[in-house]
Amino acid sequence: TPASFGAAGGCLPNSFSGIHLTGSLLFSALFETLSKLIQENAGENFTTIMIRLRIQKAKDLLATTDYTVTRISELSGYSKPDYFAFVFKKETGMPPSYYRKKQSENQLTPNGSLSHTF
Repeated sequence: TPASFGAAGGCLPNSFSGIHLTGSLLFSALFETLSKLIQENAGENFTTIMIRLRIQKAKDLLATTDYTVTRISELSGYSKPDYFAFVFKKETGMPPSYYRKKQSENQLTPNGSLSHTF
């Protein structure tokens, strides 16, 4: 409700393109519009971009810190370490702990893939 927004609440519109929307529906409509704009301009959808950025952050942390994988999952935006490990493996082809091991052994290329096959 507008009262929950304090003094600024009265400035918020109660409709969007003539359709009465609740706050969550308004957010959903704005998110959908923003996602379409990102897709059109970046060639990737918002979710794909966020996963890529989060995994890159995790790779950087795995290579430069001794943080636990659980801590790195949190710092990368994942609240569940198991899901983080699943996504990391899906995106890189290896679990986070294996990535860290290979990174420390200098067996990864600059893009994070193995420099040779086994």
